[in-house]
Amino acid sequence: MLRGTLAALVLPVTAFLCAQPAIAQKYATESDYRQSAWLQSEPWQQFLARQGGSWRVEWNPATSTPKAVWGSGIALAGWRENTLEAARQHANRVLLEHRELLGLGASAIGALPQGYVQNIPEEREWLKAVEAGQLPVARGLRLSADDRLRRDLINAVMCDLTLDLRRVPHAVWQEVEPRLMPLFRDGLAEIASGQLRVTEAGRRFVRHVAACFDAYLGAARARHSSAV
Repeated sequence: MLRGTLAALVLPVTAFLCAQPAIAQKYATESDYRQSAWLQSEPWQQFLARQGGSWRVEWNPATSTPKAVWGSGIALAGWRENTLEAARQHANRVLLEHRELLGLGASAIGALPQGYVQNIPEEREWLKAVEAGQLPVARGLRLSADDRLRRDLINAVMCDLTLDLRRVPHAVWQEVEPRLMPLFRDGLAEIASGQLRVTEAGRRFVRHVAACFDAYLGAARARHSSAV
């Protein structure tokens, strides 16, 4: 089951609603139109094609957007251990794969391939925009090619606890390697067979390993020393 306000504030879906008002004439009510548009949206169709099975949507009566989704279940490829940490990693991966479906209401930040959007923070203003068929987004951030690359590298570290170093450009690795050295010395990460791996001892510090790839956070070494 996926719970939350799904696709209420996602750019592809909301843009579909705003850009094609003539289609609404085919439906008895605006709610019918909104629900039909969501079910026909590309992110939802991609989810169905990838997951298969049968899925049922519970609609929010106030906004005519999905409140919860039940279905056949999502297969977890590569499941190796029955732990809460492993479940969290798989959950993060599923959310990343289907991030275009997720919007969590007022002030929520949504991730899209092109960048990030933040919803209107005031709940009444957010709801007013949704009911008016308007895009309820307050601001957005467009990612550069380097931003997108680093996001993918960070996601791999956070979700898989390993990163194929062939994916890391030489210039990026020259920047990141000095930041990783304190973590290598403390046994929190290692390099083996061309892979950067978070060790068993380093799992609690996986965010520190991932932060070494972030171009905006400054020196990860100081944060690591402080946290330890």
